[in-house]
Amino acid sequence: MKSLFALLFSGAFRPLFLVAGLYAPLALLLWLGYLFGYMTLPAQSVNPLLWHSHEMIYGFVAAATGGFAFTAVANWTGRTPVQGTPLVSLCLLWMLGRFAMTLLEPGWQAMAMDLSYLALVIIILVRELHLGQNRRNYIIAAMFSLLFVFNVIYHLEINGAMTASGGSMRGAIITVILLVSLIGGRIIPAFSGNWLKARNEKGSLPAAFGRLDRASLICTVLVLASFVLFPYSGISGTVLIIAALLHAARLGRWQTGKIASEPLLLVLHIAYAWIPIGFLLLAASSFLSVSPSAGLHALTIGAISTMIMAVAIRAGKGHSGRALTSDAKINLIFILITLTAMTRVSSSLLTWDWLMPLSGLFWLLAFLVFIMVAVPILVMPPTGH
Repeated sequence: MKSLFALLFSGAFRPLFLVAGLYAPLALLLWLGYLFGYMTLPAQSVNPLLWHSHEMIYGFVAAATGGFAFTAVANWTGRTPVQGTPLVSLCLLWMLGRFAMTLLEPGWQAMAMDLSYLALVIIILVRELHLGQNRRNYIIAAMFSLLFVFNVIYHLEINGAMTASGGSMRGAIITVILLVSLIGGRIIPAFSGNWLKARNEKGSLPAAFGRLDRASLICTVLVLASFVLFPYSGISGTVLIIAALLHAARLGRWQTGKIASEPLLLVLHIAYAWIPIGFLLLAASSFLSVSPSAGLHALTIGAISTMIMAVAIRAGKGHSGRALTSDAKINLIFILITLTAMTRVSSSLLTWDWLMPLSGLFWLLAFLVFIMVAVPILVMPPTGH
């Protein structure tokens, strides 16, 4: 048991990917139970839709991105990975936040408990980057700080201290998309290029970071500002269209066709493709009578959740000494999460009532298989060790 505990808390990707994978289906079950009238949330005065959106970002996504960030920062700085007591503390504070958001009524106590996880993430990230003299990646700590700020605003809104506008959750979602754009823009062309080089593929490799990439990120920052301050307006709609075109052009330079035979790479490209799709759907909500839910779920399920699953499996395998290969179960995970995104977006565009529960079923199945695949990777040493 002691060795299992030591292994589990030897690197942030292990416990944080694990709790993210376990919480994602649990949070959806609670939401679906409320939506179809089978249960009520224990915290009666919380708007269930706000709870659902908050917990998917600050519960599921925050755990997964924390796991990635601390794993990556060890590579960036060459320092020992965050492990042991600091990592146990992170997990306990994350669980404390989930307890507060699900069982406590809105108030300053629930707010402090929920904010504690992200606060510690930022403190440890800044410390590791500072000690590793890695100034370039302070931008990652800045992204988590922005998430923290939007979470503060969320709590002030539900506590009645600020007028509720929904801007806090819009800002949180686009902040995570900005993080996906930043990290995805590094790892997708790098992993794809390495795979092509290893096979001596002829022709062009994925383009290096350049002006188009910089323009995509800058425009995504403008999306963040305009979508928070002027949602579903002509201003935000125009910025969203420009950003969508830039991200589509960026993806087009990463040689998707050449890596399509490798599922662990293809899924990263698919996840990134949901960013321009989501932005165009949100732009359509500005100019046409299209439900904003379509664009928001294209971003949250299509881009963010697909990227999390892909990176969790790849990082879990790579950092636990396993071969970076796919199999039938892993391929099924990627198919199911893609079907989840497609059916959930379609349910917002069409009037077919059966699409939403079908999407929920795909989500639950995707994470069931994900847990079956991830648990051995995250809590057990590879065979022969």
